[in-house]
Amino acid sequence: RQYLVLILSTLFLLSCTPDEMTISVYTSDIDAAKNGATVQVPVKMTFSMPGQDKNNDLEKVEVIVKEYLAPKSKFTIVKGKYSNSVVVETSIDFGINDNPNKRILKLNYYPPRKEFPKEAPMVQLNKKKDVIKELNSRLREINFMLTLSLPPKNSKLRIISDSKVPYKIQGLSTWVSKKPYLNYVTTLNKREETEMLFKGGSNSVYSQIPVHFNLRKMN
Repeated sequence: RQYLVLILSTLFLLSCTPDEMTISVYTSDIDAAKNGATVQVPVKMTFSMPGQDKNNDLEKVEVIVKEYLAPKSKFTIVKGKYSNSVVVETSIDFGINDNPNKRILKLNYYPPRKEFPKEAPMVQLNKKKDVIKELNSRLREINFMLTLSLPPKNSKLRIISDSKVPYKIQGLSTWVSKKPYLNYVTTLNKREETEMLFKGGSNSVYSQIPVHFNLRKMN
């Protein structure tokens, strides 16, 4: 039994892939990003880790990781006898331009390309590889096997309309209300919303490409 506990304690250090990440975007955020502004959108990440944290490594991780998140980010750590859970509530930049800050993630708005003016704009979640590399280097100072791995197992994009003009939303290879869609298309009127789930497991295309969706303002 002592050997089992030791193995589980080690495994917790290998489990730094988020179980789930939820990003909430309002259509007014999209309008602002389209017009060149950078706005903050809320993000929630959950982690579950088997094993015991006898050395209080999670608290050490929190101190370091907060340097790579937005100010006032919140960590909730719950420790159990055989497992631990962590919930991170933060925000990320959303805009056309990249801010030169040390943030792990960014949400980018891509307008139609000049050579294809009729194509739909795209919103894409991008990870900052150089920032994650630096973060992981510091995490390994706590334990050499401790690293953050992205994408999450499940990424949810929640899109809420607060605009008078309807928005058409398109997501590829996504799940909505537990139903799979190869090509999901919906129109959001004011006060309507949709939530798309993108799976990041090894069998999913989103383990290789960034999570994204296309949109078009219906005016």
